[in-house]
Amino acid sequence: PSAMSTAYNIDFDPKTRTFTSFFKGRGIGDCGFWSKWRFSENGTPRMILIEQRNKDDCDENAMDGPQNFPLVWPATP
Repeated sequence: PSAMSTAYNIDFDPKTRTFTSFFKGRGIGDCGFWSKWRFSENGTPRMILIEQRNKDDCDENAMDGPQNFPLVWPATP
């Protein structure tokens, strides 16, 4: 998966120490990229990508949220 230096619509869950972001392909949220990271404090602080989902087809089917879009990372064989 690719990484961007800017995150959009980011949210932090202090209980799980994870960040999520959703870059909407258009306003109604039926397409775009959804990413989930974990913050690592071992040595140098960094963000580790846990999951990424993507839906290119803006077909008015939001799939009950971007966390249900097709999985891109981790890749499945």
